[in-house]
This record gives sequence, structure tokens and C-alpha cells, in this order.
Amino acid sequence: MTKLPEAFNYASLTRIVFGAGAVENVGIEGRGAGGTKALVVTDQGVLKAGLIQGVVDSLAKAGLGVVIYDKVTTNPTMGVADEGYRKYSNEGCDILVAVGGGSSIDTAKVIGILANNPGPLEQYEGADKFKNSIPPLIAIPTAAGTGAEVTFSALVTDPDRHYKVSIRSPKLCPGVAILDPGMLKTLPSRIAATTGMDTLTHAVEAYVSTSANPITDLLALEAIKLCGNWLKRFVASPDDVEAATAMQLACIYAGMAFANARLGNAHAMGHPLGGHFNLHHGLACAIVLPRVMDYNLAASPNKFAEVARAMGQQVDNLSLSEAAELASRAVYDLLKDLDLPTRLSEVGVTVDKIPEMANDAVSSGIHNTNPQATDLNDLIRLYERCM
Repeated sequence: MTKLPEAFNYASLTRIVFGAGAVENVGIEGRGAGGTKALVVTDQGVLKAGLIQGVVDSLAKAGLGVVIYDKVTTNPTMGVADEGYRKYSNEGCDILVAVGGGSSIDTAKVIGILANNPGPLEQYEGADKFKNSIPPLIAIPTAAGTGAEVTFSALVTDPDRHYKVSIRSPKLCPGVAILDPGMLKTLPSRIAATTGMDTLTHAVEAYVSTSANPITDLLALEAIKLCGNWLKRFVASPDDVEAATAMQLACIYAGMAFANARLGNAHAMGHPLGGHFNLHHGLACAIVLPRVMDYNLAASPNKFAEVARAMGQQVDNLSLSEAAELASRAVYDLLKDLDLPTRLSEVGVTVDKIPEMANDAVSSGIHNTNPQATDLNDLIRLYERCM
């Protein structure tokens, strides 16, 4: 019999507009939110792929003015956020529309903080540090990875510290997320792979988190199943509407799960890899995930056995420990099938930075909900195993 929970909290604050052609509704949504002039936050890749025009046309048709800020980068910095805010303010914008991956959505979130709260941005690091809500924000993801369209947090890099600053508040949740599989059709296969692995990492870490609850478990496990069934097909053909739809579902399920259950060592380790080596976040998480899973096995064998099953491993007639061990094996196999590196040394990470990265990982506090208790020395050893 399933053990019933004594108490838990769960929140989901974003309204989701989902389906083929959904992006055509952005103008109606923007007008409904009271907007008169939108800052569209995006990056050069999305702009060159031609994904912005439909958004601009819809906003204009609804009577909204449009200004484009296209300077978002991988691991966006404080400077990018400041520049975006100046454009928002100088152009008289009153609504934000993020079109892109997690970097664009996070940049729009922190522009929103600066729009309604005094700078500098650094003072808001941590949880619930800013007072005023951000302007209306519509998020339109062009990848199935970060889940930023449904989460309460934003990451921005402080280049002076080589540190990814996490800002967390329910006030950061986009009011609307528009998920249209057609917005993923030009995604490069390599990015489809790394962002998909980010989704899987979110789901696995949320599922085994010490703050997990019955709702996050349902969402996370379904996201793991979807990744196991669809990620390889999506990477092979990002314009495959069925596969894109499945991965978008996986992404928002995982996002809603970890927004409530939090994460663990893979993300604690992944953020410093972005700060020190500008490593793509999804790739960083992909490389460290299986070693973190092995480290956590003893703390949550029942759940890791379910992860293995969800990833398509044959666990019937195996002992609990044997079934649980297949979870990380499934991730290793997936990395190889996706032609992704499995060691940090393959992507330019050097051992001399391990102590500093481990310190940053501890400072983030993300490891506090990891199922296996973790300290600085544990993180140093985990980084070393990933080299």
C-alpha cells in the first residue's frame, strides 16, 4: 500500500497555452495582460532562424508596439540584463515577451526585476529578495530544456566571480507560457540533445529530491518516461511535430516538478561549470548526471529502480539494488546514443578549477535537497570522477 503524505506544498502559477499554432495567440495574450508595447527578448540564433516574425506580426495585429532585444547569450551576464533593461525603459515598454531557450527567458525575468525594482541586480541573489512583481511576461520557448517558462527562478552570470547567480521568487513566474511545437523545428540537433538532457536531469533530480511530494513525483516520473521514449527521435528530427510535442510536455512536467521539489548535486555542479568554462548548462548536467546518480543510489534505491523502469530498462526479476543500478546505465547509454561527451575533460574543463567550483556548488545551496548528504569534499570527489 502506498504511504500517504502527511503534508506538502505545491504551486503552479503559469497559464499554459499549448499546441500547434499556439504562437499565433501571443498578441491576444499580450493585449489581455494590459500591454501596449512589448520588448521581445531573444538571441541572434532565434532571430536568424526566422522564428521572431510570427511573434512580431501577432503582437502588431493586436495593436501592440514591438521592440526587439536580441543580445542574449549562452549563460547571460549581468551586463546583458542591464542592457536589456535600458532598452525596455528607454523605449517605454510595459510588457515582456521572451522567445528562445532558458537564457532568453531568464534574461527577460531579470529585466523585469530591474523594471520595477531598484538595481543593482546582485542584491537580489537568493530567495524572495525583491519587493515588486515583474511586468507581464509571456514566455515562448524554442527548445525543450530548461523549463524556465514555468519556474520561479532565473540564472544570470556574474563574470567577475565566474558565478551563476540564482534569483528565486514566485514573482518571477511568467504569466503565460506559449508552447508551440513549430517553434522547435529549426533547433540544431546538438542543442536538442543537450536541452533534452537538461529536462531529464530536472526530472531525475526532482524525483529523488528530499523535498519531493506526490504531485512532483507524478510529473517527474512522466517526464522521465517521455524523455526515454522520445528524446532520441526528437534529436534526429527536431521538425518532427509528434516528438517535439512530447519533449515540450516532458520539459514543462519536469519544470513544474523541480520548481517545487528543487534539485540536487547535478545542478549544484553544473552551474559552476557554466560560470568558469561557459559550458552549455544542459551539456554540463548531462555529463555529471550519471555519476551523481551512482553517488545517490543508496539513499533512494526504490526511486532509482523506478527511474530505470521509466527509461525502458528491464527490471523485472532483479533485486532492488540491481534494478536501481540500471538507472545510471540508461543515462550513460543515452549519452552515447546522442553522441554527447561523457567526461568533463572532453569539453575543456581542467582539474585546477575543481576546488573553486566545489566551493561555488556549496555556496549555491542546491545540494541541500540532494538525497545523499553532501559536503565540500564529496563535491570535489564527484567532479574528479567526472573528469
